Amino acid sequence: MNKWVKIGLISLGGLLMLGALGLGVGAYFFSRSLDAVSRVEAAKIARTVAAGWTLDAVHAVADPELSRQVPDDTIRTVLAAFSQRLGALQSTGDESGACAKSLNIARHRLDVTAQYDVKAKFEKGEGTIKLTFAWHGGKWWLLDYYVDSPQFADLALGK
Repeated sequence: MNKWVKIGLISLGGLLMLGALGLGVGAYFFSRSLDAVSRVEAAKIARTVAAGWTLDAVHAVADPELSRQVPDDTIRTVLAAFSQRLGALQSTGDESGACAKSLNIARHRLDVTAQYDVKAKFEKGEGTIKLTFAWHGGKWWLLDYYVDSPQFADLALGK
């Protein structure tokens, strides 16, 4: 093989390695910034829904597909149970969780989904708000909202 061809292939290999390293470093910092942003968004979404337990609050942050799949009457029933058993939201605390990124080849886009637990104090007790939300269309959208609290223990025991 010609000396210049070898040098060219070695140079090309080096450039490809540098490019891969650059992509890895970029992905690392992109992930860290997404985690920071999604952590703030977790607390914001948790407070928005729990602030008054209203259907309008849910619709303001819920993914449009969720709003189409779950009837408003069902959402109202769940919100009424939260309101009755938990009362008004007093404060939120630590958020724990992470953001996951995946390349959706079929849709030609990067999917970003976050799952967080947000500690919360309510008028009638404490609990953990567990939520899942996704980034699309330039906004974070709620996909799932669950409250784990001792205030619901009697329901789990069938009482």
